[in-house]
Amino acid sequence: MPKLGKVLLVDFDGVLANKGRGKWASPVAGAISAMSALRKLGYDTKVFTTRALTPAGKEYVESWLEKHGVIHDGVTAEKLAATYYIDDRAIRFDGSWDDTLQDIRGQKASG
Repeated sequence: MPKLGKVLLVDFDGVLANKGRGKWASPVAGAISAMSALRKLGYDTKVFTTRALTPAGKEYVESWLEKHGVIHDGVTAEKLAATYYIDDRAIRFDGSWDDTLQDIRGQKASG
């Protein structure tokens, strides 16, 4: 099996583009420069979104990325193998289902 390179999957809605009304949502503050910095660090940056499940949705995302000058290595709806996933709706699993359930319930103390 080939060794996994430095690949990042970056969520679109809420991470690169603000969630909101209208076809052309504004970029999340710092997203454009962060994507550039990640590429300079040697990461292949792939954008993932369920919008890419349809040709029209994928076209929208690609157009948005182009409009805002986001250089990337593709748009996908698949959860591909990656070094890291950047997603605003994720919960990190640390090996404990008890902690994970507490995170979901909102009972875990931050720290």
